[in-house]
Amino acid sequence: MSNTTLYLVQGDTKPAVRFPVQYSNSSFMDLTGSTVYFIFSKFGSDEYIFKRLCTIEDPATSGYCYYNWQVGDLTDAGNYLGSLEIVAPDGKIQSLQNLMSFFVRPQLDPSS
Repeated sequence: MSNTTLYLVQGDTKPAVRFPVQYSNSSFMDLTGSTVYFIFSKFGSDEYIFKRLCTIEDPATSGYCYYNWQVGDLTDAGNYLGSLEIVAPDGKIQSLQNLMSFFVRPQLDPSS
């Protein structure tokens, strides 16, 4: 995952976010049989706003997954962090070290 910031707009539900799932040596993980969660939190908070399932790309050996924003995910403007948690087929959990940065700007009010 890169250390770049993804810029979004409050209330939007597109675009989906596509994640490369990699080991620390940059090789891609085989996600066959795994479950991947996207964890989203407000910058500076220890508590997450949500933890939701990602869709693993086909084939799972590509090492990519994506998350489709849902209504209510981007309710508040501000700075956020995201991370991935992989649950392997044997039930073991691996949280990726790299954090993703998100900036959600306010939606412009068309009535003003």
